[in-house]
Amino acid sequence: MNSPEQHPNHQHSSHQHEAHRDDFVKSSGKRPRRTPPHDVITAFQLWLGILALGIATIPVRVLLMVQNLDDSTAVLLEQVEQQDSLSLTEEHRMWATVAIGAVGVIFVLIFGALLVAAFAMRAGRPWARVVLTAVGIVLVVFAIPALFAGGQTGVLPFVDSALGLVQAVLAVGAIIAMHREESNRYFAGEKRRESA
Repeated sequence: MNSPEQHPNHQHSSHQHEAHRDDFVKSSGKRPRRTPPHDVITAFQLWLGILALGIATIPVRVLLMVQNLDDSTAVLLEQVEQQDSLSLTEEHRMWATVAIGAVGVIFVLIFGALLVAAFAMRAGRPWARVVLTAVGIVLVVFAIPALFAGGQTGVLPFVDSALGLVQAVLAVGAIIAMHREESNRYFAGEKRRESA
């Protein structure tokens, strides 16, 4: 049976262990990770869904652009001399194809940057929450016209509009989750840690 006198020694060794851990943290410059609250995790998962839908949107947008190539070519040819119409058509198609590929690469880079921001937001970085909030608002603003658009018909325009609307709904949920009281305390705590 242990005597009561042994407990202070055990507490003393525990304090020593914590002191050594604190010294290691200070010397290594690393801070222990904090567990994000439920709302932040929910917002992170919603952003993963938004980005997945965004990736699915890329081929749809590219197909729409290819589908509209003939129309855009005809508009361009109306502004040039008719004698060079054939060569200009071939040249325009080539550059339009290059432009479509460049747009696809830009979209991928943007989604990669947003993925980095989503992970930073989950880690409690205040700047990431600001960036994602701004992007979410843009998604909602651009999705509103799709509710009233009736110009284009067909499967591709419908799929494009539907994906945009679902992204907007998820963005609203993510913005709300990132700014709830529990999330505010989490980001405020990280800001204090950075300034310390």
